[in-house]
Amino acid sequence: MNNLQNTQSIQGIQKLIIGGLHGDEGDDLKPIFDKFKDNTNTNTNTNNNNNNNNNNNNLNSKILVISHLNKDLTEKYVSTISKDFLNTKSAKKLIDIFKKNQNSINFYIEVHTYEEASYINLTDESRVKKTGVPPLVDISNNILVASVSPLYRNYLNKNTFCMTLEVPKWKLQDIKKTNEENNKENNKENIIMNEVISILNMVIDSDSKDELIDKLFLEYPNMQKAKNLAIKYNMIFL
Repeated sequence: MNNLQNTQSIQGIQKLIIGGLHGDEGDDLKPIFDKFKDNTNTNTNTNNNNNNNNNNNNLNSKILVISHLNKDLTEKYVSTISKDFLNTKSAKKLIDIFKKNQNSINFYIEVHTYEEASYINLTDESRVKKTGVPPLVDISNNILVASVSPLYRNYLNKNTFCMTLEVPKWKLQDIKKTNEENNKENNKENIIMNEVISILNMVIDSDSKDELIDKLFLEYPNMQKAKNLAIKYNMIFL
């Protein structure tokens, strides 16, 4: 799960999970993706273009996980719902992958982190008047969900499951600080990490959009609010 430098050989992907679209987000998310990789049986395609490895099964070859799409810390932060985002390195890499896999991607998950001060703005229902997109919904422990930016949602099939996960950055930093102070890894149970990994595993284990939605609704009843908002504003729900 490395930073993707080129996308020439990325084709036929069915499940796409991407983090680190903005600068240091990938660093914040690294513990989550590392643990996700260690605790699943899924191999991750990092675009190594190794034709000698013929032992990967068909399922694993259809899953692409990129933990840190853009490591350029010099690039100015641009929200994914801003038209200017389309000019960023992240957007160009992302759209390139979409175009090469437009007819094959069934699941697309985008993972971000956000600051505590941004919580109100991200979840405020008046957000739709300011930005043109509905608010995100807190499903558990300040983990927020919504669909992905409409600026590039249309590059994917309308039946593709598309979800943005916003992970509370300050809680990830708290656990990192605690572990460093005690000079131990995983010294403190990280509920946030485990919840995000659980959601990612639901994606890996689901065979259809409806199956995944059923799992999410069962585990997180507040997903109904996200669906209601999508209906209210005439948008595709996930």
